[in-house]
Amino acid sequence: MAFIQNIEAIWRNVSLVQRALLIAIALAVVIVGALLTNWARRPDMRVLYSRLDPAEAAKVTEKISEKGIDYKLSGGGGTIYVPKENVTQLRLDMAKEGLPQGGQKGYGIFDDEKIGISPFVQNVNLKRALQEELAKSIQMIDGVVHARIHIVSPENTLFTSGSAQTSASVVLQLRPGHRLSALTIAAITHLVAGGIEGLKSEKVTVVDSQGRLLTSESDQAMAGGAGTVADYTERVEQNLATKIEDMLTAVLGPGRAMVRVSAEIETISSTLSKKTYDGGKAIPQKEEITSESETEPGEAAGPGKKKTSEIILTDYMVPETTEQTVQLAGAIKSLTVAAFVDLSPPAAPAPEEGAEATTSPPAEPLMTITEVEDIIKKAAGPKLTAEGLKVVDVKFNRPTESLLAAEKGGGLDFMAIARQSSLGIMAVCAILVLKLFSGSKKKAAAKGEGELLPDGGVPVAGFLPSGSDDREKLALRRQIADSLRSNPEQAKQLFSSWIDEKGGR
Repeated sequence: MAFIQNIEAIWRNVSLVQRALLIAIALAVVIVGALLTNWARRPDMRVLYSRLDPAEAAKVTEKISEKGIDYKLSGGGGTIYVPKENVTQLRLDMAKEGLPQGGQKGYGIFDDEKIGISPFVQNVNLKRALQEELAKSIQMIDGVVHARIHIVSPENTLFTSGSAQTSASVVLQLRPGHRLSALTIAAITHLVAGGIEGLKSEKVTVVDSQGRLLTSESDQAMAGGAGTVADYTERVEQNLATKIEDMLTAVLGPGRAMVRVSAEIETISSTLSKKTYDGGKAIPQKEEITSESETEPGEAAGPGKKKTSEIILTDYMVPETTEQTVQLAGAIKSLTVAAFVDLSPPAAPAPEEGAEATTSPPAEPLMTITEVEDIIKKAAGPKLTAEGLKVVDVKFNRPTESLLAAEKGGGLDFMAIARQSSLGIMAVCAILVLKLFSGSKKKAAAKGEGELLPDGGVPVAGFLPSGSDDREKLALRRQIADSLRSNPEQAKQLFSSWIDEKGGR
């Protein structure tokens, strides 16, 4: 009862503005406290499955409800949230139940097959099962969210010429921002062709959910299945940059070198033939000797003269050298390399507590720019020229140790801190309300208590009787006020004496 009477006394002695402020603070404390309590008691929800078909989502939520676990739906019902501590166990339980199936039963379609089904329906179910099984296999590839396959198989009859061939179409839904490489598209094409009897890889068409034809990219692959020119160039650049960075990091330390390589790749195959002759070393290859003899008539019927001639023809073989050079597509024509390196010496370790700080001479850089350039030239190969190399020594911007420690520890869990601090916020609000009440109570006590001055000016304590009613108290207060106004000098002396007494204590 005394507590209620004190509150009533305080309430009577506060102004209208203070009353409104007290009511507003009380309502705010109650509302904020209820909201914070509800939020703190709410479980931390995590994604169990996302992008489910409505039928699959209905089956999964039914199983979750049977276990008595709360869940929340979003994304049009395709995303299911459950408490954090139940995610792992629910996924195991759903896998045991064969959920989710991705809307595709595969060969499970024959589990519900009825007796007496027609051959046509059996063939359709077989095709559906094959399509769904292949789609499941494709969905296991990184970046593929959903896949659908359509198979067109010609009917084998006695009257067909056999010219029609089996074909297949594949529709892929990719993860946002993900792009399949030409090698992955070729792998999907061969996977589908290898899983369907009589299907050739060139009869498989692959498109994505945006309507882009993907098989055309894989058709532009380079010889040997190296991928498209862009993919091959990117791999060459990454391999060279990684090789150079690894060498520099081994000496400079982690995070102190950044290398980027740009390569120009030969995209056309060529053949070069070259012949050289050595004329100073002729070798006889064939020699022909022709001899002729004839008799000239003599004078006066005397004997004639015999004349003989010989012709020698020699063919010489000139030595020759033939060189044939085949330049295949994919060779590196030229390279350019840009590198940032931090050659500053590592910072000296801080002295231990109690140890005297010693001044040591400045440490020398780990390497010089010239040494770094020479290493990069040797690692990149002869295609890198001096004009195509640029190395800059810069001071890398490294995060402080505190930030690294926070990242290593996974950072602060602000949600957990906010939940735990909800009671603290309520306590602060309660203290503010009590502070306001206590201030109002002191003001009321200051108005209702005091030492009274009689007409003679002699201070008398306890002038107000404790058992008087409100009217008597009001009359006495007015009398005290009148006395103070009529005797200002005595009031001044009274206050001075109080100050002196308090100062002497």
